[in-house]
Amino acid sequence: MDTGDRDQAGSISAFLRAHCLPESYVSLVERWFEPLAADIARYRAEAGRPLLFGINGSQGSGKSTLASLLTGLLGARHGLGMGAGRRAARRGDPGRGDPGRMLRPV
Repeated sequence: MDTGDRDQAGSISAFLRAHCLPESYVSLVERWFEPLAADIARYRAEAGRPLLFGINGSQGSGKSTLASLLTGLLGARHGLGMGAGRRAARRGDPGRGDPGRMLRPV
């Protein structure tokens, strides 16, 4: 395992601890979420412009956890970050769940 692999493994371990997730979550990360992050990065490169995508699911299904994980993977492994001018609904945001508030015509 080279230094990069150790750093990535360490950051996944830190993510698991921060989100109180079991070690078994690593298999989900490796099987589903790392390939998803790679696909998003590849699509972003091909599109040549910022992307907007959503995560749908019921309450407590892990949407925020997945968003946090993807943000970390996209930044650490693919050099992508959230745009400085983004407007995203977050927990506690009074307009959360109001797409009209987030997507105003220009």
